[in-house]
Amino acid sequence: MFNTKYFHNIEYGDIYFNVLIKIAPLTFWLYLIYKYYYPYYKKCTMCSPLFLVIILIPFLSIGIEFILNKQLFLGDKTSVPTLWSYCLTLIDQDKNKDKDKNILATWNYKCGRNQVESIRGIASQLQTKFYYLNMSLFLLILIFNNFSKTRHIRMNSSQIIFVVITVLFGSIGITTRSFTAGYYWSMLVMMFMSTIFNMNISAFLIVIYTLFN
Repeated sequence: MFNTKYFHNIEYGDIYFNVLIKIAPLTFWLYLIYKYYYPYYKKCTMCSPLFLVIILIPFLSIGIEFILNKQLFLGDKTSVPTLWSYCLTLIDQDKNKDKDKNILATWNYKCGRNQVESIRGIASQLQTKFYYLNMSLFLLILIFNNFSKTRHIRMNSSQIIFVVITVLFGSIGITTRSFTAGYYWSMLVMMFMSTIFNMNISAFLIVIYTLFN
């Protein structure tokens, strides 16, 4: 990226924009582990270490991604997302005939439109994945409801909380397409939502594990 008097790179921008934005949702996941999941595991006499593996899925997925993209840690400037290009063209002030107009750069609207369309595609895919998880949870509850009638069992308070957590993540996820007009800021939202999706997967698997274990 360019470095001029008016435009410059943010030092270690990858850490701020690509790493922290993905890690931020995990603080809430850590709270849920501390408040609900781990206490349940400690009291559960029939739970195997698989339960712990499931709740670590969001951390494992981000860890693998960072291993495969080491430049996120090692780079000293902000990286451009894959398939993106710079839509801003700087004007050489020494050759600028419009100095009196204070024109520093020009914006390529076609390039910007391509970025928005790219973000919309990513948002659509994420929203679809959240939708499938929501529908799967709905079907799972229906199956468990019929199963419980024959076995005369009911969900306990912890299992209900686990279902509510899964519904919460799913509800957040289906709003993804509402954040597609902000160019790079929208891309940051997509990164944030991708971590929420990993948390949703983990929460959904925990529901399955606790209901049918």
